[in-house]
Amino acid sequence: MTSYINWHIPLTSNDIPLQAALVSLSSVRSELPGTGAIEQPDISLISKLAKTSQSELELFKHIDRQQQDAIHILLGRGLHTMDDIFVTGFTLGSIKKMVKTEQSVYAFVAKYLVPDICDFNEQEMQVFKDAIRLSFISNCSPLDQFDFNDWLDQPVATIRDAVGIEEELLCAYYAIEKLRNPYNPASQRLLPQEQQVVAF
Repeated sequence: MTSYINWHIPLTSNDIPLQAALVSLSSVRSELPGTGAIEQPDISLISKLAKTSQSELELFKHIDRQQQDAIHILLGRGLHTMDDIFVTGFTLGSIKKMVKTEQSVYAFVAKYLVPDICDFNEQEMQVFKDAIRLSFISNCSPLDQFDFNDWLDQPVATIRDAVGIEEELLCAYYAIEKLRNPYNPASQRLLPQEQQVVAF
């Protein structure tokens, strides 16, 4: 039995259809007890943002559970807290129309996200900021607006291309995240062991 905390579809699994990946995640979620130490999907960062009454957070109003699950899959992230932090930051950064500068993203985060939702440690805050920056400079379309229902039968690599998620950019960053967080299992499993940090 695969536990919820161990669920992960690597970025290198390019040929799996989105529907199959979503079914995999759903089956793992169904194994969860009603309560426990593992964070439940309904209290993920994106879910909290989607449910907030702050008008500034209306950008997340269209993101439901399937939408956020699909984003996790496309980014090759599992369901650890660190994964949730990266996915939330990357999703926020993809909505470039909401901000004029990267600094305003951080101001937004500091005002609306960090105080009210969770206290990030230093490593988590670094990953969160990196995710925002990575998405902000990428060619990724706004992830809150992409209709994944039309792409359920397509391989995840095809959907990444359609959305504009650049796998090479993610791989380069994941190698850095892996190096920076040697004791975090979520960061360590992002890439194959033999993949090394790219020199910049």
